[in-house]
Amino acid sequence: MLPTYPKLVRHRQSRNMETVHARVRQLSPMIGLIKSHQLFEGRSSAIQREDGKIDESPIHRASGEITIKREMLLDFNEAMVAHHLDEMAEQLARSISEQFQQRMNEVTSETGNVVDGGGKPFSEDTFLDGMEVMEHNFGKDGSWKPPTMIVGPGMAEKIAAAGEMSAAGNKRLKAILERKRDEHRRREAARILVG
Repeated sequence: MLPTYPKLVRHRQSRNMETVHARVRQLSPMIGLIKSHQLFEGRSSAIQREDGKIDESPIHRASGEITIKREMLLDFNEAMVAHHLDEMAEQLARSISEQFQQRMNEVTSETGNVVDGGGKPFSEDTFLDGMEVMEHNFGKDGSWKPPTMIVGPGMAEKIAAAGEMSAAGNKRLKAILERKRDEHRRREAARILVG
């Protein structure tokens, strides 16, 4: 029987998971933008909103699986390990991305933050309607922190093809941001008074 090296095994497991997580963030950059924490038990997580409402999010399983046949062990080297870790990362990225998009669809539908273009081509008005329904963040100096937009396949090209906004579009965007800046200041003032 071959000797075992538990400390070495734990170290390798840790490095493998770091590799998988880094690759998941490469394959699905939106996942890397999201702050997260690990839950080890339970069926859901909950947060309490400012209005007192408790928002519960069910926990879904995301996994990646590989099968290593015994015959392959003779050829099992670092390149093979990297290949298998990449397979797992692809599965995880796909699973997490699908769950994220499904949850975002649920949340935006519940809050009414949905802009439906009705099948029409992407336009400046559609973009500005979306900016109107979003909550925006601003720095302490009042500077706007543009949101990160996640769009479906092909939509990024349509947005880029739309080109620069018109003078009327820029004027409407400026008005939207002024309103949103005022809302942000009121929220922050209320938070300071309460807390």
